[in-house]
Amino acid sequence: MIRNINLWMYYTLSRAFLSDQGLKSDVEFEEQRKSQFKKEIQNDYQLKLVKTFCERDWSANQHQIPDCVKHFAKIKNEVVIVDELLFFGNKLIVPLSLRAEMLSLLHEGHIGIEKTKMRARNIFYWPGLSTDIELFIKKCKTCEKTARKNHKEKLLPHPIPQRPWERLGVDIFTNFKVITRSPNYPRSNGLAEKGVGISKNLLKKAAQEGSDVYSALLQYRNSPLKHIGYSPSQLLMSRICKPKVPVLSDLLSPESCSNVQEKLKLRQHINKTYFDKSARDLKPLESKYHNPTIKKTQISANFKQFRCFEDKCLPYYWRI
Repeated sequence: MIRNINLWMYYTLSRAFLSDQGLKSDVEFEEQRKSQFKKEIQNDYQLKLVKTFCERDWSANQHQIPDCVKHFAKIKNEVVIVDELLFFGNKLIVPLSLRAEMLSLLHEGHIGIEKTKMRARNIFYWPGLSTDIELFIKKCKTCEKTARKNHKEKLLPHPIPQRPWERLGVDIFTNFKVITRSPNYPRSNGLAEKGVGISKNLLKKAAQEGSDVYSALLQYRNSPLKHIGYSPSQLLMSRICKPKVPVLSDLLSPESCSNVQEKLKLRQHINKTYFDKSARDLKPLESKYHNPTIKKTQISANFKQFRCFEDKCLPYYWRI
């Protein structure tokens, strides 16, 4: 490659840096919170050094960069100072003393590790953010009480007995009555059932912790959905609801969600692919006044006779 010394304009522009480096809007801050962040950044040894290097030339002091700042040196071109606050791109860099409080605000509503990570990555930055979120939520007593059961482990067979009565197995018989609210197959209304389950879980956690249920609902509505990337509030109103944590005003302005239909179809395809792995086609029922035998597997193991009429308008739908 031959350098052309006459292209002075090219070399001048290639070394010209932009101010604020693409920060599009102000941060939604209460003055008290903004003052708190400014104060804590000045008291934070690491971020105070980062701020000093940003105000000067990183490359000029390359050999003098302390170990605690080397992480930020790798992303120096995206770290900017705006109104005495530090940003990584459009994400606010949080000082060490405020991270626990920000994690607590992000975890209001107990929406889970992945959703909390997705929310945090949109608005905050600090080294080890994902790890801190995992550790914080794993220590949450409310989430621990309402967590799902662990996935089943591999079978561990008992040793084979060598003589009679060496090992005893006792079963406990209990009489109970099963009442179903859905017509024997809640999966047919799976989306509504899932929504009810999520709402009940949020309400249960809020009741156990004595926290505001509306804050929990706000956190869920602002959390991006898996495979779609948009939150329920964005899908409904084209913007997120204003949260308690600092957020760029751009995120509060309406913006159309793109490729939602394609993403929903992809999610549906993925769900169907996994579901069909353990499913199979059944033999069609006979219709038109025949008497096919149907096994009522959801209620009992007894066989009963029904007269079925096929409805051509709806697949898998029979009047009996």
